Order: sequence, then C-alpha cells, then structure tokens
Amino acid sequence: MGHAQHKEKSNQSEQHADDDVHLVHREREFIVKLFLGVYKVLVAVVQQAELQAGKLCREAALAAREAELARQLLVSAKTVSKWETAKGLPDISLLEPLAAALGVSVLELMQGEPVVNRNRAANLLRSKLYRFACWLR
Repeated sequence: MGHAQHKEKSNQSEQHADDDVHLVHREREFIVKLFLGVYKVLVAVVQQAELQAGKLCREAALAAREAELARQLLVSAKTVSKWETAKGLPDISLLEPLAAALGVSVLELMQGEPVVNRNRAANLLRSKLYRFACWLR
C-alpha cells in the first residue's frame, strides 16, 4: 500500500471518527431534551397533585366546620352547607344560637359585617380575652 492510499485511509478513518463524535453529541442532546421534557411533565403533575391535595384539605376542613356548627345548632351539616352557599336561610329561631356559635352579635350576623362600637369599654367587654379573663375569676 502506497503512501497516498495510506493517507486516504487515514482521512477516511478521521472522517468516521468525526461522524461518530457528532452522532454522540446529537444523541446526548436528544437525551437531555427528552429528560427536560419528562422533568417538566413531572413538575406539572406534582403541582397538580399539590393543588388537588390542598383542595381536598380545604374541603375536609370546611366539612368539619359545617359538621361542628350543625352539631351545636342541632341541625344537619347539609343544612349548614345550604346556608353557606346561599341556597337556604336559617330559621329565625336559630339566629341567636347561630350568632353565639360564630362569636358575633345577631346584628353583625344579619348585616354580614362587624359592628364597631365607639365605646372602648364596651369593646373590651366584648373581646374574647376579656371574657376569658372574667371566666377565670
């Protein structure tokens, strides 16, 4: 084999080596892109699961509050749920017990907003801390 033939074979070998290197780089790029795509999908799935879990926790907490209020007022949890979703209204005989259970006055319950008393002494008497301190005596 002559020098020219040997050089041509060497060039061909180098070309194949270069092609192999490019192929390896393309394969790596594909794998990285594939991994990033899978990672993005997994992140989206985890975020959706967290949102769903949070929603379930909020729904469970709401159901527990409804059940407790229903127990206090001797009505069903479904009845309390109807009040909260404005699909029904409490009977007038339940307004005082309902206000007491919620820690508001009947007036505040009816108006849907707190009543601010300008008399500071009256506000103190109404505060939970003051009522608790009086209870301890």
